[in-house]
Amino acid sequence: MRDAVMERTRGAALLLCLVFIAASISLVVVLSTRSAAHLRQAVYASSGVSAFSAAETGLALAVADLDAGGTGCLGGAGPPRWDARGRAILPEISDARLSPHAISGSPPTAWYTVAGPRADLPDGYVVVYSVARSGGVERRLECVLRREKSGHEIVVWRELTPSDAGERADAAL
Repeated sequence: MRDAVMERTRGAALLLCLVFIAASISLVVVLSTRSAAHLRQAVYASSGVSAFSAAETGLALAVADLDAGGTGCLGGAGPPRWDARGRAILPEISDARLSPHAISGSPPTAWYTVAGPRADLPDGYVVVYSVARSGGVERRLECVLRREKSGHEIVVWRELTPSDAGERADAAL
């Protein structure tokens, strides 16, 4: 009889150990999944900051190029084209016809700018679009400039949302 009680106690202890191991494994899986999700969010946020910084850099260099008498179009892009509603048609940064400026790093970042007059703005105004991509995150900036005797005055500057950015260019630049 004592052996039967001992067997039941061993069986209960084994079952309790298995339940504890299963609970521990479940907890480890949940924590590692959450950790991986947080890491993806951190990488996405970092890529977004890198892309925005690159777009700001492109914008500043385009303004400097305009001040020096250039076109403000950097990275192989020509002046912007416009759709029927007056929105810019910007090429994809991966377009083979572009040669975007690259910034080394992890992930690598690339940017280009286009600049030109827009029909709904008075003479002396120019619109500069800066597009940058880092790690799959793309940022687009739009800047409206008014030429002054001592350079350019920034009139409007905002980050474009995908609905603001207009159609993507499928046709030739």
